[in-house]
Amino acid sequence: MLKWLIKFGGYTTILRVIAIGVSLAFVSALSLWMPKDDYGLLAMVVSVATLAAAIAGFGQAELAVREVAPLVARKDTEQAQAYLHEAYGLVLAVSVLTGAAIGAYFLVAGYSALVAGSAGAITALLGINLVLSGAARSQDRYFLAFAPKDILWRGAAILATGALFFGGFSTTIDIVAPLCAVVLLVIVGGQAARLSFSPRKLLGSFGRSFGGERMGAGAALMFSAVALTAMNTIDVFLVGERMSPTVAAEYFPANRIALMCGFFLLPMQMVIMPRIAVMMRENDLPGVRKLFTYATLLIGAASIVTGAVLVFAYPLYAPLFGTASGATREALTILVAGYAIGGLLGLPGIILITAKRQKLLASVNIGCALCAVAALFLVTGTGDLSAVAYTVAGFELLRKILIALSAYFAADVAPFSLSSFTKTRVS
Repeated sequence: MLKWLIKFGGYTTILRVIAIGVSLAFVSALSLWMPKDDYGLLAMVVSVATLAAAIAGFGQAELAVREVAPLVARKDTEQAQAYLHEAYGLVLAVSVLTGAAIGAYFLVAGYSALVAGSAGAITALLGINLVLSGAARSQDRYFLAFAPKDILWRGAAILATGALFFGGFSTTIDIVAPLCAVVLLVIVGGQAARLSFSPRKLLGSFGRSFGGERMGAGAALMFSAVALTAMNTIDVFLVGERMSPTVAAEYFPANRIALMCGFFLLPMQMVIMPRIAVMMRENDLPGVRKLFTYATLLIGAASIVTGAVLVFAYPLYAPLFGTASGATREALTILVAGYAIGGLLGLPGIILITAKRQKLLASVNIGCALCAVAALFLVTGTGDLSAVAYTVAGFELLRKILIALSAYFAADVAPFSLSSFTKTRVS
């Protein structure tokens, strides 16, 4: 089991590294090839679309993994495809509505119809990509789960925009934004085709896409994701609003760099969640505890090592950030400590989702997010940046502890379950 975990965890980590490289290339290349104001608008469109996609996806990616992985393990392809097409129908409807709302916002805000339409299309397609990625994860098709959006889309957008730039054509926002939308449509369409998506099956299952359990569980996971996103971003906003934009400029690099402590979380989640979903369905709690303990050990070790590198190598990469200062390093050290210690608790949220306790997970995330926002509102009024960092790190660690305790009491699975390794003697 450990060798399997290291093998596929390493494979998905390599995909993550490639994705980060392509993302940096996307940012760098388009910033050079597009007019400055147009590039800024494209960055805003992609950022808003990415955040809105969390709503458009409606939590169906995690539900697809939880429900379909056991069907795949039993080789019940017919039922697996039936469930996925029902999920596709729900996400398609929510994504179109969310995309239309985002497009309408940009249109009312005074942007061109091309920009507004592109923003709406990118939002809807990213939402659809989420459920397709969940379908791929449920079948252990890691490349198909990770690569379409994070590698192939951005890579193709770089090549297409580069062809326009070096060919002497316009690279304004009215050209590049629709181009990005078209490229994403092709990529997501190919992803759907590889996952045996059938328009005929979609039409046949569309009426069952809005079942009560799927809607309730999806809404819980959606609000949970929104709360988690808020916890990772609201601190920068409040620092800028209640302290000063200059202080926010010093704090922002620390905020972004510290999140790298969780670099290994997503690859590991992609690997272990389908297997845990199968074990949970089979009531194999000893197997769940053993796999979860291995994953926690790997995640914890990776978080500590990554955190140490980020802190001690700071003087080497600090010159890359023009606004970095001594306050940045102090805040970074505090934030990294919180995230690294939290890494020792692994991924207890997976246990709650696979145990069908997603509402409990949402309650913890939403509660912590609301309390963190209230605390940060008070702390930013003091003007102490270190206090802000301690508040963020403290609430993140508290969130992880509460989720781990919830997983233990709700599903009898702790981050470390060393008793699962002991052999039972048969007399």
